[in-house]
This record gives sequence, structure tokens and C-alpha cells, in this order.
Amino acid sequence: MKVGIPFNKRAVTLIELLVVIAIIALLVGILLPALGEARKSAKNLIDQTNMKQFGTVLGSYSADFQDRVFGFTWRKNGNYDTDWSDLAKAPGDDVAAAAYQAVAIIRNRSGNDASTFPKISSWIPHIWYSHLVAQDYLAARLPEKMVVSPFDRARLYWQRMVVDDDVKPVDFFFDCPLTYRPTGTNVGAHRWPFGSSYSLSIASFDKSRLSQRLSVAAWNSVYTPGGCSLGDRKFGDVTFPGQKVAMWLTAERGYRKYESFYGYDDCRTPVVMFDSSVQVVSVGNANPGADPNDPMTPGTYFWDYDYNNATSIYMPMKRSPTGSDQLASRWAMTRSGLRGVDLPSGKTKTIADSKNTEVFSTAY
Repeated sequence: MKVGIPFNKRAVTLIELLVVIAIIALLVGILLPALGEARKSAKNLIDQTNMKQFGTVLGSYSADFQDRVFGFTWRKNGNYDTDWSDLAKAPGDDVAAAAYQAVAIIRNRSGNDASTFPKISSWIPHIWYSHLVAQDYLAARLPEKMVVSPFDRARLYWQRMVVDDDVKPVDFFFDCPLTYRPTGTNVGAHRWPFGSSYSLSIASFDKSRLSQRLSVAAWNSVYTPGGCSLGDRKFGDVTFPGQKVAMWLTAERGYRKYESFYGYDDCRTPVVMFDSSVQVVSVGNANPGADPNDPMTPGTYFWDYDYNNATSIYMPMKRSPTGSDQLASRWAMTRSGLRGVDLPSGKTKTIADSKNTEVFSTAY
């Protein structure tokens, strides 16, 4: 007797297959945005953790160095104990001496020397590179991811480039991809892989008298008037540490679909206060700031780089102001110096001290 094998299964129809594919596509459509938001949240947390570390350094550095805010300490005509003979004698200008110190830190902490990281002239390192002093204090190996936002693709690429690919900083701008390349043959570009996404407020390093303070017409265009004195600021000068911004992320990167320069009122950005607390701030809610040399005049500045020109990109963003798009300076430049408030905003009264060296605003 021949026994046959029963066949009681039917084939999958085309309609059933299409239904399954549609369900999978629907699930992917639901899950991918959630995954993207989870990744953004994780990066935002890293940003806040990085800034918290800077806040901790602010306190510990001041405890170890006579109440000073971390910043460049080399002064004009000073003789310094360094392994680099070309940097041992500081030039006759405090800003240039600070640039020497920045170069020395980068060489010491990155394994470079005078041939792979030469001196840089006409450089005011305080705004974008004061973090180097904090990294030197922490004995960090440079470049270090702690100083770069996980959203800052350009700087993260630059860091990988000089480490993973063994590209020396001095050759950086020749080998860098066009979209992240400095303008022309700017020899100072070899410092860029050691920059930070987080910026220190100007009052944190400018102790000049009125009319002699650092003037920032644009964030990459800085003027130092005669008599300008940078560095050696005291932590004890901060009157409202919980309301005074010390450092902030200079772009909104994790709270919208596109990257934006932080200065627009509708932006949000993490900041670290002088009491080491970290907040995510709605920029429009902060005090608008003021011209450092004319405290009763609102401070404005603009970003003067052309982000549509690939050869001049510095921090690629989808929304960046042009020369006609002036923004309030907020905590970057204030009438308050270190003695006022940035957050929360509200009515303020202006007070000048007896020596007219500081004008500050305080909530009332």
C-alpha cells in the first residue's frame, strides 16, 4: 500500500506578503524617530556631562590657584620654564604671551614639537582656547573629546584626523576635506583640532577698565584696545554664581532638526554656571547683554563667515547669522562683568563702583 505524504499547507499570497511588508515598514517608521530622539537625548546628556566637568574644574582650579578662574597666565617679557626654547621668552605683549602658552600646552599634551606645531602669530586664544589651561591642569592628553560636543561633527572629525590618521596639525588644512577646510593657507589652522565646542564668557578672562575691554564685533573678529588686560580673574568676583554663565555650547545642536548658532531667541543651549550647575537655557529668556565698553548700550554681534562657501567653513550649521543679522550678545558680553546676573532675565538696575572699573546689573 502506497502511503502518500499529506499536503495541507498553502502558499503565501502576494497580498499577504504585501501586508507583512507594510506592517514592517510601519513599525520601522514608528521606531526610527524614537531611536533618533533617544540618540539625541544621549548626546545632550554627554554635552551636559562635559560642561559639568568644566564646572568642577572651575571650583578646583580656583582652590588650587589663589581664587583664580582658569585662564592663561603667561605675561609679556616673562621667562618661563619650558622645554621649548622658542617659547621660553615671552614677547612684549600679554596676548602674544598667552598664545605662546597655548602653543606650549598643545605641544606638551599632544606629542608635537616645534616642527609639527609651530608658533602662531596674531592670535587671541582666550575665547576659543582658554579650555587648554583647564586641560593642562587635568594633565589631559590632547586632543580630548571632553571639550567637544558629540553633535560637533567638524571638530570630532578634526580630532580623529590628527590622531587616527597620524596627520600632523601643521599639515591639517592641506589634507582636510573641502567642506571642513580653513580658508586658503591659514597656517594658524593647525590649532583647530585642539579647539572646543564650549566657550568661556568674556568677563571670565577680561579684567580691563571701561573703554579698554575686549571688543567682539563678530565672534571670529576680535579687537583688543590699548590697555586691555586679559587673564588673572578672581572667582570671588562672581557675585551671583548660580545666575552667572561661565561656559556655554555655542550652537544649538540637539533640540531641533538642524544646527543653529546659539544667539537666536528661539534657541536652547546648555550652559554651566559659576556654581558648577548645568542648565539648558532658552536663549530669549536670558538678559540681552551689553557692549562691554559702553554698558548702557545693548551688546550685539554677528557671525561674519560665509557658510555657503565651503572653503571658509569653521563650524558648519544650517542657520548662521550674516553681517546683516545682528544678535544680542547675551552672556557672551554683558554690562555685568562677573558681578551681575545672566539668568533669569528681568528688570535690572545699573550700578557703577567708585573706581568705575565695573558696571553691573542685578535683579530687583
